[in-house]
Amino acid sequence: MEKRKLKRFQVVALMAGSVVVLGFLTGIFVKNRAENKAYVESSPVTIQRTLLRKTSRRIVLLFYRPGCRYCQQIKRQVNRNEAQLKTSRQKKTSVFLKIRTTNPANIRVLDRYQVESTPTFMVIKKGQVLKQYSGTNPAKIDQLMLGGDAK
Repeated sequence: MEKRKLKRFQVVALMAGSVVVLGFLTGIFVKNRAENKAYVESSPVTIQRTLLRKTSRRIVLLFYRPGCRYCQQIKRQVNRNEAQLKTSRQKKTSVFLKIRTTNPANIRVLDRYQVESTPTFMVIKKGQVLKQYSGTNPAKIDQLMLGGDAK
């Protein structure tokens, strides 16, 4: 009888351990999938309205091209930073817009800011470009997306 109880305990412990491990692996999978999701382009109307207002809010622009391998390379970092912006205090002070350079409706914006390569990040405040960066350096991307307004 003692042996039977021991085996039953081992089976229950093994099943509980398996559930915990599966839950952990599922969490990692879901997180990685969310971070690596495709860019969701901001609508041209939203872009125009946001940029026309000379607001004191910090506007971060990402100019990207769907087939650009460098844009794909930084996608996880951009999505992670965007999620961090949404949950931080900066949510009320920052706006993040993703602008697809291949969309004909965005030509005016591309011309206005003279975007020639992707990925390009810009920080705009009160209608003025404070910072601009083209490239994939993770530290510079973090600084632009999450940093302050100093030039």
